[in-house]
Amino acid sequence: MKVIRESGGEHGDCLMSYIDFESTVLGFSEDITLFWGYQTPFNKELISKHKDDKHKILYQHEHPSGLHSPDHQGNLVHMNLGEPFDVVYSNCPYTVDWLNETHFKSEKYKVGSFVLNEKYVPTEGFEKNKEVCYWGNTFIEKTEVIKNIVESISEFDYHYFTMLTDGNVGFARNYATGINLPRKTLWEEIRKCKVMVIQNLLYLSQPEIDGIKRLPDYFENEAFQHLHTDTIPQIKTRGFEAAFNKTLMLVKRDPWNVIEHWFEPEVDFVYYDSESQLKSKIRDILENWVDYKQIVENAYDKAVSNYTTKNLIKKIVKENY
Repeated sequence: MKVIRESGGEHGDCLMSYIDFESTVLGFSEDITLFWGYQTPFNKELISKHKDDKHKILYQHEHPSGLHSPDHQGNLVHMNLGEPFDVVYSNCPYTVDWLNETHFKSEKYKVGSFVLNEKYVPTEGFEKNKEVCYWGNTFIEKTEVIKNIVESISEFDYHYFTMLTDGNVGFARNYATGINLPRKTLWEEIRKCKVMVIQNLLYLSQPEIDGIKRLPDYFENEAFQHLHTDTIPQIKTRGFEAAFNKTLMLVKRDPWNVIEHWFEPEVDFVYYDSESQLKSKIRDILENWVDYKQIVENAYDKAVSNYTTKNLIKKIVKENY
């Protein structure tokens, strides 16, 4: 298997840096070319060099992000990124169905997952000396939501991890216990926490919502059927990383619950319903921690058995060739 990657546009220490398809594809058919990386499908010259390759696969993990720009032409470009490829793996099941059924009348798009290379999966060091953590950036569109979460967890022995950018608001500096941490250090800190609070949502501005509404047949995409909430679903890396680090996933219930495509509620993770319920839910988990340990183990076992780089490559080969 050949691997083609254009890494431009990615944060230097993002999860993509720890997938490492290149070291994992040895032994798989050279007839398959796997394209990945944020900028790769936009690089027409690079793709053209491989136009005669026998089987061309794109791993696209951004959906539905990329379809909500105020720039209508940019959204249309994202809609059609899959055209040069035989198969596209996306992490948005709703966009997969939408593109297959409404636009391309094919089964080109398939559901993938976030993955972690086996060499980075921890096997020890799971001692828990922190109670709860939240990890996420704080931008204007979701300021109040994130502020409520962080203020709730700050009543416990907590960690709040974030990256400071021009879009951050001031309170992040006041509450953050880890800022711009290297990924491996971040994982070490997550591994010390019993619980991670997780949301699988993108918060939209009005121009972004207007951009979605200019897409053809946008309402046929289940991801876009609750725009009145100013949100769309997006599975986050946080859940997978929590699972790999044996930290309980405490997930905000929303209109989609997209995480259920990879993990099972009450088996691999637990829900909370609102920010007002969050503190009492955390308190219940901490007071009854022994009852939740099996859920943590279940999620870890599922992640190790299904969501590693080698697992994804095997899935691609099995489903297509």
